[in-house]
Formats: sequence, structure tokens, C-alpha cells
Amino acid sequence: MENFELTPSRGQLVKNALNEQEPGAPAAAPEMTTRDYVKVLFRQKSIILLTALTVSLATYAGLKLKTPVYEAQVKMLITAEKEVDSPYYQAMFVGSKANATITQSEIVKSKPVLERAVLALGLQKRPLDYEKFFATPLKKKVIEWQTKNSKLAKLPPDVQSNMIYRVILEGLKKNIKVEPVRDTNIFTITVTDFNSIGAAIIANAVSRSYVIFDLEQQYVDLQSKYTEKNPIVVQMRENITRMEKGLSGQPLPNIEAIGPASVKIIEQASPALRPIGLPNKLTFIVAFFMSIFLGVFLAFMFEFMDQSFHSKQDLENFLGVPVIACINKKNGLAQPKIAKDVSDRNNSPRAVSYRILAQQLHFMAKTKGQRTLLFSPVHPKEDVSIIVANVGVFLSKRLGLRTLIIDADLRHPTLHKVFGEKNEVGLSQLLEGSTSSENTLRHMGEKLSVMTAGRSLSDPGTLLDSTSFAKHLNYLKSLYDIVLIQGSNLRDYRDAALIGPASDGVVVVVGESTVRRQVVQYAVKHLREHRTKVIGAIMPNREYLIPKFLYESV
Repeated sequence: MENFELTPSRGQLVKNALNEQEPGAPAAAPEMTTRDYVKVLFRQKSIILLTALTVSLATYAGLKLKTPVYEAQVKMLITAEKEVDSPYYQAMFVGSKANATITQSEIVKSKPVLERAVLALGLQKRPLDYEKFFATPLKKKVIEWQTKNSKLAKLPPDVQSNMIYRVILEGLKKNIKVEPVRDTNIFTITVTDFNSIGAAIIANAVSRSYVIFDLEQQYVDLQSKYTEKNPIVVQMRENITRMEKGLSGQPLPNIEAIGPASVKIIEQASPALRPIGLPNKLTFIVAFFMSIFLGVFLAFMFEFMDQSFHSKQDLENFLGVPVIACINKKNGLAQPKIAKDVSDRNNSPRAVSYRILAQQLHFMAKTKGQRTLLFSPVHPKEDVSIIVANVGVFLSKRLGLRTLIIDADLRHPTLHKVFGEKNEVGLSQLLEGSTSSENTLRHMGEKLSVMTAGRSLSDPGTLLDSTSFAKHLNYLKSLYDIVLIQGSNLRDYRDAALIGPASDGVVVVVGESTVRRQVVQYAVKHLREHRTKVIGAIMPNREYLIPKFLYESV
């Protein structure tokens, strides 16, 4: 299948010409097909690839800066069994079991409980860069830099020691999570740390410190009721001493770990086998696929926000006139040249595009008498001289029509460069009356002639806005079968509105993804206000983004 778009049928051309509408007028938008969605993906592939690359690199960097964290969990049971009744326990168990559990959960993170665990384990002696012993090489460098520039490092030793103790205590509080188990008297104490064994030791130490705190509350109540030598008081003191010996956090026999308090340890913490969260490889894979989805979303968002034209149908619906042809974009950095081989053997995409365009212009000249056509680009980037030159070659060599090409872009003439001619004498001198039309014509072949713009100091608008242009054009029309006129761009100049009425119609050149709809709308509206008939459009530099095997299957 050839990689170009066919032009409208004869009936469609006539229908569109008769039912011409204002550009931008509401039109029934065609429904999006699978091919349209695929085109969006290929057109915005740079957005998708950039998004995927950015998210992937950010995820990779984040994983390299992430220190593995381990969790250890202890399960606690509130039994409400105590050695003596006291206001402390009566207030605790008034109301629902859930309230009692939440109350105890808050006690776990209280300063007396955590301080006992910190001092027992010597956590206050941890260095400020403790994390670097477990961090990745990249994160280790970041930690060393942060430690070096830390304000704590610049404080006096005694102040520094006190601040480190407070930082460790606050850090431990943040790393502890207490959650009640629904509809039970059980709650869990979860501790996170960079070391799997360390997390288990801290969790055990905090839970036992919490049990000691509970025993101490009972001990205070017993002291107010009994003497120091009372067996109950003595037993309570011994229980506290025994529990304090287990504050090292090392695993204990279950009988010793449970304890005699009203809160009991029913399951000790053990070292975790793997860090919390997804494995790094799986995290990266998930992030990569999510980045693809994000890229696709951004692609369609940018497509929706883009006000330029991306398809022949889009441009036709907007202008209300047929797109006569779509010219394939030139591959590589070389400038497009005039086609030498105009035979059917030349099946290059650009040659096929120009052949179809020449056939359409021949058909319009033959059936509608549209023999003098003005080609005007909307945007100055569109090189109309290449289009009219190649079409002129195909019309003269392939179809045998006597063809004339006129460069009416007096401001930025380019046609002479395409044919390698000088630009000394041309249309400007003809309009000034300093030469005849015969002296301005350059014969490029048996049936192809060119009239360059010529050099002049006169204002181009003044030269073109004269009756002499229409008079000379009528004379030249009698000499040739078809006359192609290259005009100035419609965005910056209004020359086309001056010479357009003298022609049989204007063909606007609108590049793919180069000009906004509002610019096209204003330019074409200006032409029609000056009684210039817009008969069609050409879409140059058309990109066919979908590979052939996909294009034929979607």
C-alpha cells in the first residue's frame, strides 16, 4: 500500500466547492477509530518516551537513595488482672474494651516507657550517621555530607550529647506504631529500623519497658496500702527487677516474657526475613509500566491541547474545502529538489504525491475552468516554491500542458533559486511597465516557463494592487493551459487578497503541526472578505507515523 493519502473523488470535490463554509464553522467531527488512536501514540511518542525515561530514572535514583527498612512486631494482651484495685485501673477499664486498648497504646509511646528502652539498649550512643552502615553507596555519600554539615556536629560536647539523646528519643517515637486489633483486647507494637535484628531487639525492649511501667503503677498503689515488707509488695518489687533484666531485647522463654502485669506479652518480636515494601526490581518494573500509562495520558492531553492540524480530514472539516493533496515529508537533511523522473516507474512517496496533485489540478482546469491558481502558504516555513515547481514539471512533462509558474512573492522570492535562474528581471519590472512579458519568461523545457519575481525598490503591495496585474495575467493565461502563482504567506502579508480576485482561485498551503487553527481561520476569512475564492488546500510535509505493517492492520 502506498504511503500517501488519496484525494477526494470528483463528486466530493464538486460537493465541497458548492457547499463552501466558513473556516472553523461547526462540522460533524468523524468518530475516532483505532487508527486515529494509534496515530496519536506515534505522533506523541517523544512525550511517552520522555515520560517513561524520566520516571524510570527518578525511580532508579530513588531506589539507590533508599535504605532498606525492617519491621518487628510484638503482640500485647490487656487482661485487667491486677494485685490491687486502684483508681488508675478503675479509670482505665471504664467504658469499652477498645477505649482501654487505645489508652494503653498511647502509654506505649510515652516518654517514661521509651526512655527506659533507650537507656537500656544504649541507643543514645548511636552515631549520627548510623544509617550509613546499612545504606547504599550513593545514599552513604549523602548521609556523610549531611552529617558533616549538621548543626549538631558544631555544638559543644555536653550540649551535643543532650541533643543527640532527644533526637534518638524522638526518632524512636516516630518509628513505633501501635495499633489495636479490632474487637479484641490485643494490640501490636511495631518498630522499624535499618537492622532486622535491631528492630526485633528494640520492639522487645519497648514492650518489656511497657510491662515494667504497668508493674510500677501497681507497685505505687500497693505501697500506699501495704508496708514495704508485705509479701505482695516484695513480690511486686521482685517482678519488676526480673523484668528489668530482660530489657536487653534478646528473646526470652515465653513464661518469662509474658510477665505478671495486667498487660502481657503474648508474642515476642523476631527478626524479619526481608525489608518492608516491594523488592527493588519489582518496584522498578511497576514504576516503568506506570510511566507508560502516564506517558499515554500526557500524549492524549497534549493532543487535545494542540491547535494545529494533524490529518487531511481534520483540515477539510475545519476549512470546508477539499484537501487536494498531501505531500510527503522529505526524509533526511537534504533539501527537496525538482523531480526529474515523472513516469509511472517513479513510485517514491513524494513523486506519487506530486503526480496526484498534478492530476487533480488538471481535472479542475478541465472541468471548472480553474486555470490560474494562486498558491499561498499560511505559515512562512512552508516552501511553496518547491511545490509549484514540482507540480509544474509534472503538468508539463507528464500531462503535456503548457505550464507557467509565476513568483508573486515579491518580498521573499525563492522560485529562481529552485530553477537556478537569476532574479534580475521578472514580475516586478513587468508591473512597473519597464519590460514586456516576453522578456520576463524563462523557458525551462518544451512546455514549462517560469517568471521570477525580479528586483525592485517599489513597494510590493503597491505593485500588486494594480489593474496591470490582472491585465498581464489574462494575457499570459491565453498563452498557457495552466498558470501557477506563488504568493506570500498569509500570516504576515495580505498580498494574496490583492491578487487573488484576478485568479480563478486560491489554494492555501497548511503544514502539518506547524500553524494554529486560529491563524488559519483569520487568514482564510480575510481572503473571503476580499472576494477571493478558496478552492482547496495542500498539506505539505505530511508525516506517516504508523509503520506500514501496522497501518494496514488497524
